[in-house]
Amino acid sequence: MESGPEFEKRSVTLGSALTPNLLLTPTQLSTHLACAHYTQLERKRRAGELEIEFMPDLRLEAMRSRGEQHERAYIERLRLAGSSIVDLGESRDPHATLAAMREGAQVIVQAPLGNEHLFGIADVLLRVGESYEPVDTKLARETRAGTILQLCTYCEMLAAMQGAQPDRFHVVTPEKEEAYRTADFAAYFRLIRCRLLAAVVPAHAGTPFPSTYPDPVPHCDICNYWKHCDDQRRRDDHPSLIADIRTAHTREFQRQEASFRTSQ
Repeated sequence: MESGPEFEKRSVTLGSALTPNLLLTPTQLSTHLACAHYTQLERKRRAGELEIEFMPDLRLEAMRSRGEQHERAYIERLRLAGSSIVDLGESRDPHATLAAMREGAQVIVQAPLGNEHLFGIADVLLRVGESYEPVDTKLARETRAGTILQLCTYCEMLAAMQGAQPDRFHVVTPEKEEAYRTADFAAYFRLIRCRLLAAVVPAHAGTPFPSTYPDPVPHCDICNYWKHCDDQRRRDDHPSLIADIRTAHTREFQRQEASFRTSQ
């Protein structure tokens, strides 16, 4: 297959708005939707303001292992179907992805992508016509909002690299393969991206970062920071530690406590 002319004209620009070690990732974008406190913890850690030793979690490790097996099985199906595959698992350089695009690879595995704000590694890029579309392999049987945001992020980075927005992105679950139109989610993606950038890049010098608290959320079940946040809640005697309390009850408890303190 001949390479598309746009690939020959493209170069990758990293870090013009953020220093390279602080480039945002697709995972940060999707996680920001689930937990704004994670965003601030990750910002502090990457800036050297927070030192934390992550506790080993055998359950999370088992989930990652199953996810890797699922991805390998999908790639093997592509290989058996006759696709030419370039594996960039040893690289973190988006220029390696651009080189594979120029060579006309049908499938690019573990493809580093980047632009001035973002860096990420796509599970798979599929060549469709003269451009590429991202594929994410997921164990969840239902596609979640975070997955959509991750793939929209890959699409934005790909647009800068190949000169055209991917028409679609794809999710491969253990049961089926799904395709989504990029344009259907573009506005939602831009909204969440702007919120994330506002949380990590102050609009003006001296502007404080948002103040957040580790309120328990569903994402805690798969978060590396769970022990750090749980320790803080226990030090603060947070009402979420009350057995069977609901989120609405926790918020009302805090509101009543704040009102009591104000009235004193």
